[in-house]
Amino acid sequence: MAATIEYARREPWPTPQEELLLCAALLRGRASLAAWDRWKSAVDFDDIDSESYRLVPQLYCNLREQGISDPLMGRLKGIYRRTWYQNQLRFHAIARPLRLLREAEIPVALLKGAAVIHHYYHDHGMRPMADFDIYIPRERASVAIDLLLRHGCVPRGAPEQELADTIAHPRQHAELEFTSGPGHEFDLHWRLFPESPRNDGEGSIWHDTAEVRALGTSIRVLNPADLLLHILTHGIVRGAVTAELSRVRWVSDALAVLRARDGTPDWQRLCAHANRYGFTLVVRDGLGYLRRTLQADVPESVLRDLATRPVRFSDRVVHTARTVPPERWGTWTATCIGYLDYSWSLPRGIGLFRMVLGLPDYYRRRWRMRSAWALPLAFAFRALRRIAWTLAPRTSRGNRAA
Repeated sequence: MAATIEYARREPWPTPQEELLLCAALLRGRASLAAWDRWKSAVDFDDIDSESYRLVPQLYCNLREQGISDPLMGRLKGIYRRTWYQNQLRFHAIARPLRLLREAEIPVALLKGAAVIHHYYHDHGMRPMADFDIYIPRERASVAIDLLLRHGCVPRGAPEQELADTIAHPRQHAELEFTSGPGHEFDLHWRLFPESPRNDGEGSIWHDTAEVRALGTSIRVLNPADLLLHILTHGIVRGAVTAELSRVRWVSDALAVLRARDGTPDWQRLCAHANRYGFTLVVRDGLGYLRRTLQADVPESVLRDLATRPVRFSDRVVHTARTVPPERWGTWTATCIGYLDYSWSLPRGIGLFRMVLGLPDYYRRRWRMRSAWALPLAFAFRALRRIAWTLAPRTSRGNRAA
């Protein structure tokens, strides 16, 4: 995954303007319409950013269901219909890789956008989806990768050496990106929580998946509590380290799961798994945000349970590093904490010496470089850029930020 040297590049929480649009798109009645009016008065629709654009299909559906007549409704409808069409193409394109895996008796579960669109939104036009995410058991990863390669799926962004290492040592990796055709991309995951410092197997998660018929084959769906945990950790933990992830998508996806027609998730299971994988603070803050901002039906007892569970000091440090902008830490401090966070996802027993030696390879992968020999030049370039930014007059720095 491409990323810059600033580890926690931004907070994973929506901005005030994004919160207004979330309220307009996800709430009902007076609260929704008031947020819609405030957002319209503050934002030029012709100049909305990509984060806001992701919410437009849900905004359209919500306003339409409330019988709202607005000059912008025609444009909102056009974006909704385009999203529906693009998602139809993606669901059609993923059917072949799914069938290949199933024919090889490799169980497959849907993740992220594919899961919530198919099982919770029940409308292929409500949520934009850049790619497709599927999840398989870790012990079948090498077989699955080899199968997809033999049938024409092309790895995306992985140098040949890294691809070979992934196939040979899947336990040291978590996912691989593929292209199955022009504009049709999917991510193959075999670890749900690669950021977890205590990722000691996910057998219990697989044991409680349910099999359904969809997309022309049999696929599995995660237990709602496990899917909600994955949505929260992926959005808040990874959302803090890369600008590629959306600040608003995890909010709408989590709310869709919480509002499911078949009832709320198993709160006890959610809290237990959050504690097991070291994400108690992530889930506490994520659920608290949803309850406070979007009136999510999260019991106060669940938040109290999460708040009173013992949490290691090291977990608190890493959680703060993930969710606080880097200027409060200093760039290099945030970078070191980023590597500490990454190192906890490595196999147990790797040893301190080997963990430190893994730092160059960490940045090689992070910056998508074919060879570690290019790292000194990359570090020098970033250091010079940082020095130039620091020495630049404050006024010109402010102009660039604007």
